[in-house]
Amino acid sequence: MKKLSLAIVIFLFLVPYAYSDNVVYETDWMASSELEVVLKEMNGNRLFPCYVEGRLNGIVIQYKGSFCPFPQKLNYFQSRWGMSDDWYKETKKEFESAGMVEYFHSTYLDLSNSIVHQATWVLSGK
Repeated sequence: MKKLSLAIVIFLFLVPYAYSDNVVYETDWMASSELEVVLKEMNGNRLFPCYVEGRLNGIVIQYKGSFCPFPQKLNYFQSRWGMSDDWYKETKKEFESAGMVEYFHSTYLDLSNSIVHQATWVLSGK
């Protein structure tokens, strides 16, 4: 019984935060430019990208977004995808210095075997 409860605790800490949210809309795999259009539409419906996944499909880079209702007291969010390591580090530093918290982060490898980052940051009120 102890091994099972330890496994459950470990699993709970490894599951991405966004999966505990109320995902109400999920896109198909699409180009970055298409996801930008969907982001604007979802934002107009008070939904934000709580999870963005990227992948390399042959030679085509694709993204898939999951959208959740704005949490109460959400003041602002920023979501970026397709970021290199340096771009991600600078963006993270900039947003966190402005008081934002990284809500979700994922990565994949591109054709050159470089890590590509996706992340969403939020700023909540009191």
